[in-house]
Amino acid sequence: MYQGTWTALLLGDAVLSETLYAWTDRMVPSGYWTTKTALDCLRRERAGEFPSGVYLRYVMLESEFDHDRRREALEQIVELSPGFAPAWKDLVSCV
Repeated sequence: MYQGTWTALLLGDAVLSETLYAWTDRMVPSGYWTTKTALDCLRRERAGEFPSGVYLRYVMLESEFDHDRRREALEQIVELSPGFAPAWKDLVSCV
């Protein structure tokens, strides 16, 4: 189930990804990997609190190993979405 969430997100289907994250969350209510964060972010995107695609942009940074590029990308995300806590959390570790 969890792998399907990522695939749906990569294919640009945030609605399906959110649905699959919700199923994963019901199956493992204590939390599984990034399910709770993803679900919160995708719901807030759908509600218009965050721009569409900001969560995908954020998670794609997991494979960015260049410290400066990662920090710059995180700075752009928090500038675009000041309430996006996961990016702030990661940005703090880039200092």
